[in-house]
Formats: sequence, C-alpha cells, structure tokens
Amino acid sequence: MAEDPQRNIVIYFSAGAMAGVFSAGFSKTFEDAGIKPYIHSVYGNSAGSLTGLYFLSGQEDLGAALYWEDLNESKYIRWRRLPRYVLSGFCNAILRTKIELQPVFDIDMIEPIILGKRKVDFDAVKKSGINLYMIAYNLVTSSHDYLKLEDEKDIVPYLRATGGGHPAYPHSSLIHGSMYVDGGTIDDERRIARIIERHPDKEIICVLNNPKWSGSKFRNFLNKIGIGLIMLPFFGFREARKTAKSDFSNVDVKRMQESHPYLHFVANDLVGYQLSTDAHVHKMLYKRGQELAREFLLAKRLVSVPYPLPIETTFTTTVNV
Repeated sequence: MAEDPQRNIVIYFSAGAMAGVFSAGFSKTFEDAGIKPYIHSVYGNSAGSLTGLYFLSGQEDLGAALYWEDLNESKYIRWRRLPRYVLSGFCNAILRTKIELQPVFDIDMIEPIILGKRKVDFDAVKKSGINLYMIAYNLVTSSHDYLKLEDEKDIVPYLRATGGGHPAYPHSSLIHGSMYVDGGTIDDERRIARIIERHPDKEIICVLNNPKWSGSKFRNFLNKIGIGLIMLPFFGFREARKTAKSDFSNVDVKRMQESHPYLHFVANDLVGYQLSTDAHVHKMLYKRGQELAREFLLAKRLVSVPYPLPIETTFTTTVNV
C-alpha cells in the first residue's frame, strides 16, 4: 500500500512514570484539533506508550483517568514494600534463597483494568492508519527495540515490556524469544536521534513528560546510583551499570534541532511529580499537557497541517482540578 503523502508528522511520547499523564493531556488536544490524519507514526517509551495507545484509539480521557482513579494513592506504587523488596532481591541473588518478591510497582494490577473497564478499542487503533511503536529494552541484545503493535493480543505484553516499572517490578517480559524490561529504566541517550534516522523526511514532535529529573545534579546522580543498585540483584551487573550511567532525561535540544529542520520539543514544566500518587497532581499534569499543546498549535509551528485549526481561543479543560 502506498504511503499517504499527507501523513508527515511523527510524535514521540517519552517515559515519565506517573508524569505520563501530561502527554495524555497533550494528545487529547491534538485529537480535538484534528491532527490525526497528518500523523504517520507514534513512538511511546514506558508511560508514553500508554498515551500513544489511547491516542490512536481516540480514548484519551479513558486512558488518562487510569492515573487519578486506578493508579493513585497506594494502588500501584507501594513504597512500604521497598526495603523488604530490595533486601529480598539481594538475598535471592547472593544466598540463593527463594523469597517471594512483592513488587513496589505493581504492573500486574493494571492488566485487568486495561482488559476490562479501560479496554482499548483496537479497531479504532487500526482504522487510525498510524503506526505505533513501543520502546523496550532487550536484555538479550542490550539494546532498545521498537515493538510495532499490529495485533490486539500484543497490547498487554508490549505494555508490560515497555512500562513494567523495572527494577521496582522484578520480572522481565518474554516477547518473540527475547526478554524485555521498561524502556525508560535504561534510557537510550540516542532515542530521538534514532527516530530522526528512521524518519529523516518527517516533522517530528517530542513530548517530554519528565524533561528534568527533579533536584540538583548531585541528587540526580544519587537517584541514578540508587536505581542502579536496585537493578543489580534482579537483572545483573551489566544492566545495573548501564542504568547508573544513563542520562534519564536530559536532551540537547539545540543540537538536535540543528540536525533536523522540523524537530519540535514540548516539555512538561511541572517537574518533580514522576512518582506522585496524588490524584489532584495527576489532573493538574493532564491539564498542563492540554494547555501546552494548545499553545504549541496556536503558535502555528507545524508545517505539515493546514491552518487555521479548530482550536478555541479560550481554553477549557475536560477535567476538574
């Protein structure tokens, strides 16, 4: 089938844990503005994959409500389990014990929700005509893979692979003979460059859910070392070392834009909430995503869509904050 010449936009929704709801708000505004017919591909990393999925199905509000109704409080992130979880992991790795691990990030509780009350309309995903790629880290090849969603049965396995919350979830995901962990845990510092290489002739929008790891550079360093140490007993020294060395979010925007004439960045400016379990914060991030998407479209920065777009001059949000 010949490629539709109208589809000249590629969108990347970054990782960001609970801050992923920011990109859900962004995608909702793009849906309302009628941008979908101009989109060629969507790439999602970790939480960004969930955004991409509900964006293509036209169920942005349904997917966003997952954060403030189903993942809030201690339903998904269970910090009280962390000390025992880490200690048990080291005991199992060093002493060869077989202590049952209770995950801190409970990805298992999300599966029945996605298959139940927040079921994705896969027919709508296919009818959108947009390619959806979920980025996950391949433990076999020690590289990031772009898993293209083409079958409804792959929705849950792919989401578990790209957004499993590792290392706070102890099990990798088996897909096509390879073991995968969260695409945002061991960050790919060339993630945007790789998308540019795959689509050199497209207009690319990068939506960054968590552009800055909260705190100072020293705190950022401690965060990375801490996550690397937690990674060690579950996935080995090599992956722990790569986790500690990886730059979770920093992007050289100026250099990237110089390398591609039609590269745009829209970054969440409400930083420090990537691990928040507060429903009010989730709604605030969602609204901010809507606001920044509207500002981006009103600035007429896109060259691949006809203006004017159906964007209201007076902003209204779909949620009460």
